[in-house]
Amino acid sequence: MSISNVNKLLNYMEAVLERAKAIPLTRFVVVDKEELLELIDRTRDVLPKEIQEANSVLKRRDEIHREAQNTAEQILNEAKKEATRRIEENEILKDVKIQAAKIKEDTNNEREAIREKTVAECLKLKRQVINDAISIREGADRYAESVLKRLVNDMAELKDIVDSGQNQLAKLKENSMEQISYYKSIADTNDLLLSKE
Repeated sequence: MSISNVNKLLNYMEAVLERAKAIPLTRFVVVDKEELLELIDRTRDVLPKEIQEANSVLKRRDEIHREAQNTAEQILNEAKKEATRRIEENEILKDVKIQAAKIKEDTNNEREAIREKTVAECLKLKRQVINDAISIREGADRYAESVLKRLVNDMAELKDIVDSGQNQLAKLKENSMEQISYYKSIADTNDLLLSKE
């Protein structure tokens, strides 16, 4: 076999590597293991026995494969960790949203409770003011009634006093009239006696 065949196989390997899928964010690629191993075996078959470097490549094959696999596993692990971190961040965000919603609900409930308490206290105060106003009005009515009753009693007493005074005045007037008549009669008698003399 000639060196040109080896070059063809190497070019083919290069083409396999060129069309291999790249692992994101790394310089590594994923290749078809079976295809690459077959190319290496074919290359080994066409190499002259005196090329000793091929033996070292063959010896390195498994080591390279292991390194590539380890690197791929490491990349996958990092990707899994990143995915887990993002999921956890998403969960934290969900928790924050839930907490925010709970705080909002608690605030609304507390505000509603304060409003209801305020309304109840206002109604209680209104009832108290109305009751106080009724009590004051009733007290004022009772006071006015008692004053009027006292006035009626006082007026009745005053009427009794006036009636008594009128009665006494009538008696005095009657006595005065009697006295006046008596004095007139005396005066008339005196006039009569004087005229006879």
